Amino acid sequence: MGRKGPKIAEIETVRLDLFLQREAVTADVDLLKIDTEGQDLKVIYGAEAALMAHQIKLLVFEFGANWGDSGFLLKHAVAFLDKHGYDSYMLSTGTSANPLKLNGGLWDDIYEKISLANIMAALRDHPQLDVLLGLDETTVGAVQQVAANDIKVQVQGCVDESQAAIAQAMAMIGKSAQSPPGVDVPGPVGGWVVR
Repeated sequence: MGRKGPKIAEIETVRLDLFLQREAVTADVDLLKIDTEGQDLKVIYGAEAALMAHQIKLLVFEFGANWGDSGFLLKHAVAFLDKHGYDSYMLSTGTSANPLKLNGGLWDDIYEKISLANIMAALRDHPQLDVLLGLDETTVGAVQQVAANDIKVQVQGCVDESQAAIAQAMAMIGKSAQSPPGVDVPGPVGGWVVR
């Protein structure tokens, strides 16, 4: 009995703008969490209409060395989001607990060399921006997994933060937290659209 090869499956991909339109999501998206293994900028570009309309209030995505494999640069994401009214912040990189603002004349090419970081982009007039920027790392991780409403639309992903951390994050922005019903997606990556 020989070793079996990897299983390959074809999956449908769709731009986020088309997904929101097809699912008739007209409410604001309080949080969009993206973790698509180096393809995060494609997801951001695919949400341009929602970003232009400020339908998405807050997004968090992962930046890492694998972006270069796809030909993407963090400065492209920061500039694109800035153009649409979003300020971008690098969350903890292991060397700093304070969010580091990336746009508004603060960009430095050295940021492209960071091996792994989470980036948060928020509308400039986001009502809880000061609260979000003051969160500790555990709470920021929980906020990345859930947003300000109880109704959740799963795009792809899994929740791996503790329920206690999620509840703490949601309490800080005045909402209740609960696990999304019917979530059974294995793996460490994911992206949530929450409305």
